[in-house]
Amino acid sequence: MVDPPVNNTGWIPTLLEMVGAPTPEGLDGRSFASGLLGGTFPEEPIFWHFPHYTNQGGRPSGAVRDGRWMLVENYDEDRTELYDLETDVSQREDVATAHPERVEAMRAALDRWREENDAQANVPNPDCNEALFRRLYIDIDPSRFDPPNATDEDWRKIAAWRRVMDRPSEWNGRD
Repeated sequence: MVDPPVNNTGWIPTLLEMVGAPTPEGLDGRSFASGLLGGTFPEEPIFWHFPHYTNQGGRPSGAVRDGRWMLVENYDEDRTELYDLETDVSQREDVATAHPERVEAMRAALDRWREENDAQANVPNPDCNEALFRRLYIDIDPSRFDPPNATDEDWRKIAAWRRVMDRPSEWNGRD
């Protein structure tokens, strides 16, 4: 684990710097070679933009990690979460309401970053099957599934979710 964290987009600039090659203009990411060579790692916000649903339960969201703070925007619910990673590394306690100024500043930074990077916008799908959407993305949150502590009922629910996720066109609206 590296503290502070670094962005994966920094690997190419890092490797280029370490072999003495020039970094092409416009290449994403910043080198963190100094940290790997015993110096300091750059401390800067890290941004994410994920505008899609996945068959693993991933949902459209954006995030920014800035020091001890992690802000997550859930695009499909217009919901913003804030986590203090020094006290809650598992991101279980949303503290957004306790830190509205931090939320506002981090949302503004994320908005600027998306604008600067011409990030793909999210638009509602007019053909969305609301019942299927609810079944796959609202009723069960696989990112919170805890296998070591799961009950038989938890396992049954996640198995049923997986079956529907694997073959959504075959969903009968009941399981």
